Amino acid sequence: METVSSITMPEIIAIERPVDAEFAIIDLALDQEMLGWVYEQMQHRDIRWESLYQGTDWQQNWKSGPILIELKGSDSCTDALAKLFAQYPNGLFINVPGVTPETLAEQLRQHAIIELNGKQAAFRFYDPRHLTELLSILTDIQRNSLVRPGEQWVWHDSDQWQSYSCRQSGDALAPATSIVLSQEQLESFETLKRLKKARSLASHYQEWVKSSDPEKVIFDHLTAAKKAGLDKVSDQERWLRIALTLSSPVQNSSAWQALATNDQLTPRQRLSNMEKTV
Repeated sequence: METVSSITMPEIIAIERPVDAEFAIIDLALDQEMLGWVYEQMQHRDIRWESLYQGTDWQQNWKSGPILIELKGSDSCTDALAKLFAQYPNGLFINVPGVTPETLAEQLRQHAIIELNGKQAAFRFYDPRHLTELLSILTDIQRNSLVRPGEQWVWHDSDQWQSYSCRQSGDALAPATSIVLSQEQLESFETLKRLKKARSLASHYQEWVKSSDPEKVIFDHLTAAKKAGLDKVSDQERWLRIALTLSSPVQNSSAWQALATNDQLTPRQRLSNMEKTV
């Protein structure tokens, strides 16, 4: 079995906006009105699509889950989705020759639902905001199970268009193997997401951070917020603003230390109370 230490970094490249694509994954959880858009396109052209929850225990929730739509020969649909994906994290494109939407959908369904902490959970591998980070923490075998031989995935990561192609030789039609993420991989994934967020925030808060390495300072504050029980990115940024106002780590302040010992408060309630002290 591969370990995290054996992971090799994927070759992800920046590209121009795609002008054609064979398939797209659309996340209806972010915008259920996209289903109406699909129905509208079907009135004008022959478009096939599949829910990735079909045939799973989550089938009844398909209207708030991912769907795979075939785009072959429909550049206007690709163009419309490219404009949308550049603004909102609603999905991504997949290019793969000689594969039907039914076959591709069946392969992707193997990853749609995973077991996490003993419970079923949605595996949002199609979230373009963090796909680079996800591909980076997968082992080679896991990555090749997600992005199949001969496939190219294209997505907009909120900053630019990115592309990853599986150049591994193999049968693109072979059944996919479900991915099981270790705790170490999950922690690495969260770390990479915080690093990305720190890079994004560094330019915004540059004047407030008195350091030659603002990214590291911001990353350390975000990590401290995570350790304090604040999982939401928005709450971690609130923590960051408090730290910058104090010009010191929040967890070192006497006000926070007093709040942290109050078991009657949730982490978010402690954060809100802390904001009142600065």
